Amino acid sequence: MTRYSDELYRMGGCDIFAIAAHRVLGYPIHVVRGFYNDEEYHEDCHLVVKIKNDLYFDIDGLKSGDDLENGCYFEHHVKRVEIIEISENDAKYILGCEPPLEDDIDDATLIVTERFPLKRFK
Repeated sequence: MTRYSDELYRMGGCDIFAIAAHRVLGYPIHVVRGFYNDEEYHEDCHLVVKIKNDLYFDIDGLKSGDDLENGCYFEHHVKRVEIIEISENDAKYILGCEPPLEDDIDDATLIVTERFPLKRFK
């Protein structure tokens, strides 16, 4: 049993879940990024792992790119949304100035391995 509810991974802790899923499944981490102000600036909204083509994975399971782009809430009025690959190190700092604790990533790892069998993605 983990210390957190799924809601944490939907509302601010998606970096923790994405890092855990990346470590367990081996798929690359991606960020849903919105561009605004004549596309000079961007805002990052959600982290996921990319399973294949247009298929991504987060705490709620598998999602298409369209699902992610339409389901993200941005504080700014964005003109364009992209889903961009990032490194694990970038994922640790992209949503805040402090990296997630390894204990928190370990908790999310349990969720990934217990609820989402690896054979499901083959």
